[in-house]
Amino acid sequence: MRAFSLVAALVLSPAVPNLVAQRLETLPRFDAAAVFQSSQDRVRVGDYGLEGLAVGAGVVGLLGVVLASSLCGNDGPGVTCSPNSGTSFLVGAAIGAGIGYLVGRTIPKYAAPSGP
Repeated sequence: MRAFSLVAALVLSPAVPNLVAQRLETLPRFDAAAVFQSSQDRVRVGDYGLEGLAVGAGVVGLLGVVLASSLCGNDGPGVTCSPNSGTSFLVGAAIGAGIGYLVGRTIPKYAAPSGP
């Protein structure tokens, strides 16, 4: 059966007209220079230091509360533990604010040039 299929395919293949594939128009190429302005066309207006400070303080402050709460149960049997959430948040927020500010200072903030 396999030999018959192969012979039939070889015999009938010249009878099949040339099939033309769908021809699509060429797609336009992506030009990054047209979409994004170069750094010469933009004006540097500062950095993201304050934004980094706020995000770092919030994220690491909450992480400090979670970490203090999870470590509270590891004191052993019979030991009472009540983590101070406010202090844990403030310690974490202080650390996170410093790190976030330093990271934010390394990222420049640009604005579009004014005028035509």
